[in-house]
Amino acid sequence: MPKHKEVYALYDPRDNLARYVGISWNAYHRFRDHLQLAKADQRLYNWIRELLSLDLQPELKIVVRVPLDKFGYPPTLQAYGAEKDIIRRLLTDGHPLFNVDLG
Repeated sequence: MPKHKEVYALYDPRDNLARYVGISWNAYHRFRDHLQLAKADQRLYNWIRELLSLDLQPELKIVVRVPLDKFGYPPTLQAYGAEKDIIRRLLTDGHPLFNVDLG
């Protein structure tokens, strides 16, 4: 089992603005899932399809790693709190996120 959860962001390589913030045990595997799920009819996946059609793809940036607590349990509450904080900060900074809510 991984020792931390990762809060990650997907950035548009054309303007370097974040479009989505998520949380995962393995951001790289989740990133691959996003690319594969780009066939779904949702704004996030429409954006990914648009980038792929231009021979581009989102840039994955791990924003924070939240380690397991002192008892070795998953840091779910801390990780979701970090995700919400990052979403708020990016929205305040003008990033056009596709997240529907604050995590």
